[in-house]
Amino acid sequence: MTIIHARKMRIYPSDEQKHKIDVTLGHCRYIYNKMLERNEKLYKRRGKHLSYYDMQNFLPQMKKYLPWLAEADSQALKHACRQLDTAFQKFFKKLAGHPKFHSRKGRQSYTTTNAFAMAVEVGRVKKNPDPKEITEQVLKLWQTQKMVNNGHDEIRARR
Repeated sequence: MTIIHARKMRIYPSDEQKHKIDVTLGHCRYIYNKMLERNEKLYKRRGKHLSYYDMQNFLPQMKKYLPWLAEADSQALKHACRQLDTAFQKFFKKLAGHPKFHSRKGRQSYTTTNAFAMAVEVGRVKKNPDPKEITEQVLKLWQTQKMVNNGHDEIRARR
């Protein structure tokens, strides 16, 4: 039997990492708002909306004429498209209101499935790890509740 565990952690990123997080947040917000705008225009013209796959397939074209989008994690941008698609699905099933544009103000978050963007090691955050080390690092992390700062970014696991 496989048991899947999840931990919520707080990280204390360096200035460079804060900048990268802020850039990714901004780019995800931009993609969400642009796709929402495109969906509204398309619905007014043709009575249709873009599916998740349409939005996802449009991202590479957007990166060609907006090269600064390449700075952000591609998986986070795809997830912004998925969030918008989910919001539209709930709207059409009358489970929620019409999706709204995201703002800089208030709570901001993004989700990524890119395991190689950043890995958590006991006591520090490491960029672009070796894929074989990830499992060992995660197991070590689960065994530790509070970790020590070794000159890297401090991480505290909490339940």
